[in-house]
Amino acid sequence: MKNFFLKKNKIFTIAEFGSNHSGNINDAKKAINLAKYCKADAIKFQSISLQDVYKKVPINLKRIQNKININENWYPKLFKHAKKKQITLSFSAIYPKIVDILEDNKIKFFKIASPQVFGFPEIIELVARTKKPVLLSSGYCDTSQIDRAIKILKKNKNYNYAILHCISEYPTQTKNLNLNFIKELKKRYKCPVGFSDHTIGTHVSCAAVALGADIIEKHVRLDTTSKKSPDYDVSITFERLREMINQINMIKKGLGVNKKILSSFEKKTRDKLLVFPHFKKNYSKKNLIGIDDINFFRLLKKKN
Repeated sequence: MKNFFLKKNKIFTIAEFGSNHSGNINDAKKAINLAKYCKADAIKFQSISLQDVYKKVPINLKRIQNKININENWYPKLFKHAKKKQITLSFSAIYPKIVDILEDNKIKFFKIASPQVFGFPEIIELVARTKKPVLLSSGYCDTSQIDRAIKILKKNKNYNYAILHCISEYPTQTKNLNLNFIKELKKRYKCPVGFSDHTIGTHVSCAAVALGADIIEKHVRLDTTSKKSPDYDVSITFERLREMINQINMIKKGLGVNKKILSSFEKKTRDKLLVFPHFKKNYSKKNLIGIDDINFFRLLKKKN
């Protein structure tokens, strides 16, 4: 079975808009338009509904509840808009009720954010039963929690999954990135592995691709996004996302295979660069000739 997240000669890119909609559905639709313009494969939002996540919403979150929640009546409107724009729309499944809502709207793939992979195996079970492709984020998790998530997926005969290496620190300090773990994840789980980038800038995403990442998820914002948005500090503009997607796909194209391959230009040119020995002067047969009596020159090809 072909994995949903693997693309031939390109990286699967996700524009993570998160909560940068600030409670405005028109901003959410504008983000969908711009993700398509950037040639991202998907755009993703957080399916936040604080009243469904907390038994009692904390006071500090109550103040921003209307800015980060997504009303249930948004979902059919956003999926319809994304279909019109021909771009995949996805959400993180954060609370149980949202799984059926997303299924009713024919979601193409589910994201399981790292807090849920770490501490909410029941929602992994619900998502696994849909048989839809699943993207698991690994921030907060050690390998035992990742193992558990994979085991739940396999138990439900859902084998179309991928893992994102992720550091749940916003923004992530360079010393904590541990990008080499991408290679270990690929070796351990034998599935596509990507990177959820919470750093400032785009250079770390490029490095992740050079290390073998198949997927890049990057937070994005509108030019008009409020600096008070919780995702603002780790988000780049859509213009920078467009540049990054071009860069990482060029890197992917240049990675090649694990063996030496001569380019057609090298094969055509290399014989012209050979050097041949030439005597510095005429010598008799009795002369003992050493390296100091020889010059080395390339030969010019004679014209017919």
